[in-house]
Amino acid sequence: MQRASTTIERLLALPEAAHAKASLAIVKTGLAGHAAHFETVFQAVQKLGFDAKSGLRGQLAKVANDLEDSLRMDDFDALATFILQMRGAERDFELTGDAKFVSKMDQIRADFDKLLAGSPIAPSAKRDITKTVDGYIKNFKAYAAADQVLRDEIKKLNENFASFEPEFSKISSFVENAASDARGRFDRTEGIAAVAG
Repeated sequence: MQRASTTIERLLALPEAAHAKASLAIVKTGLAGHAAHFETVFQAVQKLGFDAKSGLRGQLAKVANDLEDSLRMDDFDALATFILQMRGAERDFELTGDAKFVSKMDQIRADFDKLLAGSPIAPSAKRDITKTVDGYIKNFKAYAAADQVLRDEIKKLNENFASFEPEFSKISSFVENAASDARGRFDRTEGIAAVAG
């Protein structure tokens, strides 16, 4: 972005660019906003995680694996089914970004809590499972919120670019006309030199 900004500054300084100054100023301002939105998008992606082992995505996967492991250890198939449903809602959200899967997660959790309360599992194990599920839900909701921020920022990034993108064709026309004028002056100068020569 810095290089583009420097180029625009140099163009603005040219007397020949007088009739393109408005377009250049719009692009310069738009690029500054674009850079700010791009930085926010980068930070949101970084917060979510660049891969399945980093950021909120990594935390969510770790807590989900811990939860699956704790239920496997105790061999609670009915509860494990709810964990699979939670993971399914998580994956559906990751694919679509649809908030309905956050609500679906809440419903699955409510059903899970009812089943857990009525199970013959020892109270201390229930507390441990509940604590792990709480961590999973907390991480999922943090992930969902950060994902929504990312989607909103990408939308803003695109809208910002669209606001100044039409100015590029005006600047391009200016540059093409200036180049054509320069070639014409060069050709005339070359012609005069040939005649005088």
